[in-house]
Amino acid sequence: MSLLNDKTQIDLGGIAKGYAVDMAIQKIKDLDPNATGFIDAGGDIGIIGPKFGRFAWSIGIRDPDGGPYDIKERVYLKEGAIVTSGNYERYFIKDGVRYHHLIDPKTGYPANYYKSVTIISDNAMKADAMATAIFILGDKLIGLDSMTRYGIQVYGITSDDKIIKTTGFDYYLKEER
Repeated sequence: MSLLNDKTQIDLGGIAKGYAVDMAIQKIKDLDPNATGFIDAGGDIGIIGPKFGRFAWSIGIRDPDGGPYDIKERVYLKEGAIVTSGNYERYFIKDGVRYHHLIDPKTGYPANYYKSVTIISDNAMKADAMATAIFILGDKLIGLDSMTRYGIQVYGITSDDKIIKTTGFDYYLKEER
């Protein structure tokens, strides 16, 4: 592979944790196809199998304005992955402005349309990449429901606390399905 110049770098941070979760799940399933559980790598969560072989795992979507245990919504998964990108973990405030790690490449400043974007997908790497991309695209993304063609469901909390979600996301909000 060649890059434009020797100062150009590729950073896989937007998918690395998701990839690691997927690889760990694959290794566990290779060792025991009937394994159940989940792996949580700092908010990138991959489901190994249903709880006790039949129940959905209950996973909270954090309230970005609250503490670590403040939940905005509860999601139920028996398989797949759920990943959130948000502005509330890695940040600093200077002169009343929050600067976080999700940078809009067009402006060079933190993207500010969303506080958090949560993705449900069949694998953690895809969810990881899409959560970051949708967070940064913000209101420039036309037709959120079109994202379902990529096998994802989206739940976003905007900077003005509006909830934006794909129509299929509500399916995962029901404990009994």
